Amino acid sequence: MKDPIIIGKATIMNCEEALLLSRYQRYRLRKKGVFVPFVTRLLGHKQSAEHIRKKSEAKKNGRHFNCLVCNAEFWRSLSRIKNGDCKFCSRSCYLAWQIGRPKSEEFKLYCRTRTGDKSPTWKGGITPENLRIRNSAEYIEWRISVFLRDNHECQHCHVKCGNGKDVYLHAHHIKSFSKHPDLRFELSNGITLCKECHYKEHSK
Repeated sequence: MKDPIIIGKATIMNCEEALLLSRYQRYRLRKKGVFVPFVTRLLGHKQSAEHIRKKSEAKKNGRHFNCLVCNAEFWRSLSRIKNGDCKFCSRSCYLAWQIGRPKSEEFKLYCRTRTGDKSPTWKGGITPENLRIRNSAEYIEWRISVFLRDNHECQHCHVKCGNGKDVYLHAHHIKSFSKHPDLRFELSNGITLCKECHYKEHSK
């Protein structure tokens, strides 16, 4: 074994001293033949030989690939290669690849038919009735119509978005959503309120 390098007045031989160095400094010392124990980033405990062996074996059982979008080189383990995760270096590259990519009519039809009980996330229709109605296309169309009629302006304090100011608007039911189900989608039963005015209206 080569003679250890002296940094200052301390010889790098234990975990406490190795923890004071950066990861790059420990790497350079090992390259020069100095015995520097492996330490974790957070706790500074010495890693066991079994843990180091598993990490080295995991690195061997894999391959390097080039990203299809940015052409960057990245490494994937065998388990991720079997799952097909070896084309893109990150999720952002995958999403960039998907943008503008033409979809076949068969795929579009397949996506449209996977709704309700045919969806893989179907859990037996446990969505509450209130949430189902508020997420429906009819309710969203009613909400947008109320905003357009009121020119995207709160009808109580007359505040609106613009000049660097963001205002979160709500479409409020004048007659209660729960007590008057027949008026839920009536345009005359809606009014545009800002977030603060809406909470004040419900606190009365």
